[in-house]
Amino acid sequence: MRSSSGEADNDQAAERAARLLSVVGDLADELRPGAPAAAPVTLDSALDRDLGFDSLGRVELLLRLEKAFDATLPEQTFATAETPRDLLRALAGAGRRRDAAPPPDVSAFALGAAPMVPMPPPP
Repeated sequence: MRSSSGEADNDQAAERAARLLSVVGDLADELRPGAPAAAPVTLDSALDRDLGFDSLGRVELLLRLEKAFDATLPEQTFATAETPRDLLRALAGAGRRRDAAPPPDVSAFALGAAPMVPMPPPP
């Protein structure tokens, strides 16, 4: 008999996988506007061969996943992840993202007068 916490863990894992596949699929569609619909994205789809992710697409994907899962992925994820399943594993071990402090309010900054730049004499 399964414990309710085990079922909750399985439900949570399934929800994370579905959310990841949604992010991956949405970006794959954005990267191929007007292209015929590709095969459905699965955890074992190849990011490059099956889904068409090049290096810039991978960077965008990792940024979107970090935002969607409020996580910071290790840098090697960019080079080593070959499938959404690899990304899911990386997210499982990822730390929470630490948002940077908000930028300072620059509305109070004032610029002084710029010095005059000498003009060359006319020819």
